[in-house]
Amino acid sequence: MPAARARLRVLVVGSVSRDLERGAPAGIQVPGGVVTHAGLAHAGLGAVVRVVTSLRPADARVLLAPLRAAGVAVRARRSRGTTTCLNAYGGDEDLHEVTERSDAIRLADVPRAWRRSDIVQLGPLHPRDVMPDVSACGGAFCGLDVQGLLRGPRREVPQTWLRVLGGCHVVQVSASDAPRLLAGDSLERWRRRMGVRELVVTRGAQGAVVVTERGCVSIPPTRVVVGHPTGAGDVFLAGYLQGRARGLPPARAGRLAARTAALHLARRRVSRAAWRRLLG
Repeated sequence: MPAARARLRVLVVGSVSRDLERGAPAGIQVPGGVVTHAGLAHAGLGAVVRVVTSLRPADARVLLAPLRAAGVAVRARRSRGTTTCLNAYGGDEDLHEVTERSDAIRLADVPRAWRRSDIVQLGPLHPRDVMPDVSACGGAFCGLDVQGLLRGPRREVPQTWLRVLGGCHVVQVSASDAPRLLAGDSLERWRRRMGVRELVVTRGAQGAVVVTERGCVSIPPTRVVVGHPTGAGDVFLAGYLQGRARGLPPARAGRLAARTAALHLARRRVSRAAWRRLLG
């Protein structure tokens, strides 16, 4: 049982990205992507973290430095390119444009010894980033944020991914992306139709909603002065998965996830000490 283990084993899969911000001085780039934000959050919360990613070898030293400094084990697939994201904030909706893509990550790229972890967090940044077969890694708690899958030309989750969503314990989507995911369904009807056990809808300053077979739970927002919004959803899902893997019910795991994301938004370090305070 994961909750009984002192240190959870976590696998995070997805491309590390070179993040550029619209309007920032030329040449300013920072490591980004789900593997960076969620990987660092999981490590800060005391887990044994392994990351499988894909990037150009020449970019590995800079983009993987934060993960390696945090003690995260990294398996980097050699790629012809490195995923690059141009981010823009301040309008009606945050914009994230993928201007370059790394080669796809497949199940064969994940070491066999890493596949059966307590938590598997899948973080595709675009529809061809992580192949659906990676969902076969399993894990006691497998989580997927669909934001990157909705960045394709058709702005919908590919059918190849829809067929395997039932293998994910938790699927997360933002409120702004939810209409494209649901395609007219209610939250509960979509969850039931896809076979997903828990659907998390993040709503920014309005908190979040968790939909399970037992009903809908509202997660209140945590007030915070935002230092930078990038990666907040990735950290929210990391906190939620850690809470659930430790045996917490969805409502309490959601509240802890919101507070963990608030630390990230305030540019404060997510740490085991902070986690213990949140657990109370």
